[in-house]
Amino acid sequence: MQLNKYKWALRLQLLHLFLCILWNAIGVYQINNGIQPIGPTASLTAILILNVLVVTLVALIKRHFEKSYIALSTLPALAAIMTIAGAFTQAPTMWPAEVWRWSGVMINLIGILGFIIALATWFKPTENSWPD
Repeated sequence: MQLNKYKWALRLQLLHLFLCILWNAIGVYQINNGIQPIGPTASLTAILILNVLVVTLVALIKRHFEKSYIALSTLPALAAIMTIAGAFTQAPTMWPAEVWRWSGVMINLIGILGFIIALATWFKPTENSWPD
């Protein structure tokens, strides 16, 4: 079953996406209350897109669409890379405290690790992949 094959990768990817949803929800709440958000971006659109990614990644694995799962996994991984880069290139005042900037980096490292494990799993030879 594909779900077992990719369980660690998917768990990390889903953890990353859920933490990003929470991050955006907190940020939207703070913006609506006139408080600086915990990071430079927060939007309801991002929350919607992240939820669609969660549902789609799980559905692709359950339906054994391995290549589509890997392809779609690149989107949150690339977003995570860009977000980490932004943590080191954007003004520190975009975060209310350093702890939030580093928290964002750690959250996105989880997503990158999940993607790396998914790729390693996909490229890993199986017992039947080599001719006798």
